[in-house]
Amino acid sequence: MHKIIMKRSLLLGLFLLSINLSQGQEWFTSFDVAKRMARVQNKMLFVLWEDSFSDTLPLFTVTDNGKVNVVDLSRNTSLDSLIWDYFIPVKLPESEFEKFNKEAKNRGLIYGDKLMDDSVKIMDPNGVIINIGDMSDNTMNLSLLIGRYALNTSYLNAELENYASDPSFLNTMMLAIRYVDFAIYGDNTLKPEILEVAEIYLEESEGFLSEMKESDIIIYQQKIDLLEIKSLVILNNYKKARRKLNRIDPVEVASVNESLYAFLNYTVFKLMNDQMNADIWLSKISSLNLKKAELILKNNGNGSVN
Repeated sequence: MHKIIMKRSLLLGLFLLSINLSQGQEWFTSFDVAKRMARVQNKMLFVLWEDSFSDTLPLFTVTDNGKVNVVDLSRNTSLDSLIWDYFIPVKLPESEFEKFNKEAKNRGLIYGDKLMDDSVKIMDPNGVIINIGDMSDNTMNLSLLIGRYALNTSYLNAELENYASDPSFLNTMMLAIRYVDFAIYGDNTLKPEILEVAEIYLEESEGFLSEMKESDIIIYQQKIDLLEIKSLVILNNYKKARRKLNRIDPVEVASVNESLYAFLNYTVFKLMNDQMNADIWLSKISSLNLKKAELILKNNGNGSVN
């Protein structure tokens, strides 16, 4: 499988060289154009409100020996090329705040606070904030932002494009599913934030259910519930995952959800070191899901976050 997460080990010499040789590049002011560019280049967006950018907001890097280099973005473009190397930079017009605030109203208070503040927002190519869990003293640290969030989104590309062109139930659901799998291949420390993005798309897809016939609502609500259990499994919260699986009657699992249900049972039993029960489900999961299960096991071992 191609590499999902780009390795961003930035040596001090490369950092200083990039800073010294960089040429100033204009940031995007059109959010739609920036999102299209992000999808084309498989990058995340590096976003600041226009006033935050102009009001002498500092961005800094930290060298290997602890030296802090502070740059005022509004007066010094020396970091622009470095930002462009890893992200698509955007200055959001203050006039569009209400539009963004309306879109974020169902995403929780923490998300709303992150949208409103002056810090850097790392967004996916459709404009969903990823770094809502950042501590305030890290949000302007470019070294940490690159090391943590400079992701190659090629794994998500098709689903991101489909959602951008038509945010229907199916496209939103498929993007959420892809994000859940994206978390499997990511760094353990980043998994919770990737899964929070997946949850945002899952909740958005759930909003379409009321428009469907009752039989479809039951099937797709069950899929959403199973995907939320999958997120727990990826985070090694297998005890809670087991409790939720126990509440599901196997007879009531829809045929389209049987593969996911089997995968979850197999993986949870493996995480519990219950080989006998895991073997019951082994023949019911695909080779691809088996590889995903093995990677989850490798990443989590026998530890637990319960």
